Amino acid sequence: LEKTITVASPVTATITPEPVVPGTTVTFAWDLSGTNALDVVGVPNAMAPVPAAATSFVDLAQMQSAQSVVFTDKNEGAVLIQPGDGFRFPLLNKVYSSFTASTNGFLALAPMTALPTNVPFAMYTGAPMLAPFWDDLDVEDGAVLWAVEGDAFPRRLIVQWNKAHIHGDLTSELTFQVQLFETGEARFVFSKLQGAAALGQNASIGIFGGTDIWNSQFSHNPGVAAIAENQELTWFTNGAQNGMQAIKVANALTAGFFFKTAGGNWAYVSSRVRVFTSSTVQLTEVMPVAPSGADKGTWVELYNPGVD
Repeated sequence: LEKTITVASPVTATITPEPVVPGTTVTFAWDLSGTNALDVVGVPNAMAPVPAAATSFVDLAQMQSAQSVVFTDKNEGAVLIQPGDGFRFPLLNKVYSSFTASTNGFLALAPMTALPTNVPFAMYTGAPMLAPFWDDLDVEDGAVLWAVEGDAFPRRLIVQWNKAHIHGDLTSELTFQVQLFETGEARFVFSKLQGAAALGQNASIGIFGGTDIWNSQFSHNPGVAAIAENQELTWFTNGAQNGMQAIKVANALTAGFFFKTAGGNWAYVSSRVRVFTSSTVQLTEVMPVAPSGADKGTWVELYNPGVD
C-alpha cells in the first residue's frame, strides 16, 4: 500500500525581540507562502483605500431585525452599542465587543462623547474610531440603526446613519454605513449624499487606531468632494502573504490576523510578546548552588532594595 502525501510549507509568525520592557518597538513577521491564501485580512496599511463602486450596501431601514440607537440628544448624541452573541471585531491586536455610535458620523471603540468638531488624526488623542463621515451632523429627522448579519463566521456588524442632516442644512440628507467583520475587515459604504457639503468637503474620513499606534486618514476637510454616492471604502483586506509590521508595545499582547485558505476556510495566525516591568518577576525563594570548582567558604549575598 502506497500513499503520496504532499507536505506544504508551515505558516510562521514571530515577534522579535521578546520578552521586552514597556515602550519597546517589536517586529511582527509572518510567512504564508506555503498556504496559497486567497486573502489576508487584518494587517494595517498606512495607505488609505481607493473608492470603489458600492456593492455591499444593505439598507437597514428595510430590515425588520435592525435596531435603532436611542439618542436623548439627536444633535449631539453618543450611545453605546453592544451586539452580544459573541460578536467581536479585531483591530490592531485588540478585540472589541462594544462600540459607541455618535450622531456626528463615527463609531468609537470605547465610551466617547459626540465630538461635533472634527480634527485630523495627527492631532487627535482620543479613543480608537472608525469615521466614515465625521462632521457636525444630526439625526433629527433620521436615525442610527444597527444589526448583526449572518449566522456563521465571519458575521458583520452594520451601523447605518439613516437620513442624517449636516447640522444647519435641513435640505441635506446622508445615508451611509460602517460594516465590521469578525475577521477584521471594515467597510465604509455611502448610499445617499445629498446637500451642499454632503460629499465630505468638511468631513474627516478614516480609521484611527490609537496615539502612536496606527491611523489612516482618507481625507480631512478637503474643501472639495472626497467621496460620492454609491461608493465604498474597504480596509484591511488583500494583505501581503509575507511581511513585517513594527508594533510599539506597552503591555503583553498577541499580534495576529486571519487568512482565507485555498479551500475557502478561515484560519488565524498569531504570535505573542511578553512585556516585563520592574515588578513583573518576584523571587520568593532562592537556593544558591556553588560552582564545582569554588573554594570552601565562598558565599552569596542576596539583596532586595527596600527590604531589610
